[in-house]
Amino acid sequence: MPWLLTLLAGLFLPFMVWAKPTPAILGLLDKAYQAQGQMLSKDELLHRVSENRFLLAEAHRLAPHFLTRQAEVGFSTQFHTERYMLDLLQHNFTFPSVNPLSDHDLATFDKPWLMAQLGSYPATGQYSADQLKQLAQVELQLPSVQCSLADIVSTLSMQMRFALHQGDVRVLHHELERRNYYRQIIARLQPELDKRQITLDALFELSQAEVLRPAMLAYLGVKQQMHSEKSPYLTALLEQVSTAQIAAYYHAHKADFRYVAEVEAEGASFDSQAEALAFREQLNQSPEVSFATLGDKQLFVAAQGRLNKAKSRNNWSQNVAFNLPPHTLSHPIRTPQGQWLLIKTGNRSYAYYDLSSETVRYQAREALLTAMAQAAYQQRFANWRQQQDASL
Repeated sequence: MPWLLTLLAGLFLPFMVWAKPTPAILGLLDKAYQAQGQMLSKDELLHRVSENRFLLAEAHRLAPHFLTRQAEVGFSTQFHTERYMLDLLQHNFTFPSVNPLSDHDLATFDKPWLMAQLGSYPATGQYSADQLKQLAQVELQLPSVQCSLADIVSTLSMQMRFALHQGDVRVLHHELERRNYYRQIIARLQPELDKRQITLDALFELSQAEVLRPAMLAYLGVKQQMHSEKSPYLTALLEQVSTAQIAAYYHAHKADFRYVAEVEAEGASFDSQAEALAFREQLNQSPEVSFATLGDKQLFVAAQGRLNKAKSRNNWSQNVAFNLPPHTLSHPIRTPQGQWLLIKTGNRSYAYYDLSSETVRYQAREALLTAMAQAAYQQRFANWRQQQDASL
């Protein structure tokens, strides 16, 4: 099968040896997971750490842009990683007090200064190399924070960057306070970390791996994310789905491609909800009352009460009939034109989408892609673990 080429490519991953997590690191993670409501056994914890490291290695290999930012509109990956590190530490240590930045420290960075230094907001929302080079020359020197405006804008989300260009100094001050807090906490906890032989590099790596986990699982097709485009990896994998595979999937899952082809229905349109409710009450109370007595208010007369799905696509009331359960009298339904409908459905007849239809092609390819992506993922992860075990 063609898709095996992609799967087998996982046998030749760029090799990077990761040190085994120490008991102290595992204890740190375990407490944090417990605080999040995740009760993991020792084996589950080791598997999680190993899988996270694999996903981080895959990010370096396949999606290095994730190491900078997972989405153009969002905060930087470093921002999320530092926030996760603090969360991790907070569940394991008592945080020391921190000296906040004073008003005197921040006084220089007011609105006129900010507007003069930033210049115009880029039309695309993305800074050019020249703009970043210029902003990198604007240094912000504070007691425990040394950074440039380029560092600031590279950290913030698109919404926050836009606010910054509008002269909202609160955004700048909040980011400087965040950096001040993070650096002081890390510096003051350093002796405790040293006692447990926990390095900042190891802590940062584990935090970054956890932060990138959802994005990389989606990138590799293991988990789905709402409203996300397919990654280049998945797009390439999808192109390998063959016509023969689609046909085989169709015949194996034909029941999934059944649809309501026709439905028996009658109904009427009313000028007001009250009128529709009154007639509905009459229908329920007397078998002698029918839609046929309503004359021009009747619906579906031309179709003689038997609606065809293919002919109903552009008919609002007929689409409503197809969406109702069989043998159902609806409550009054308001139309886009302000009328009120009552619809009564009868029997249904079913058909199957043709193998050549776009519906079959789309659903089969998506299902096959999911299976292929998950198989490739398991193979690549297993191979990566073998490489790691052999090197340690």
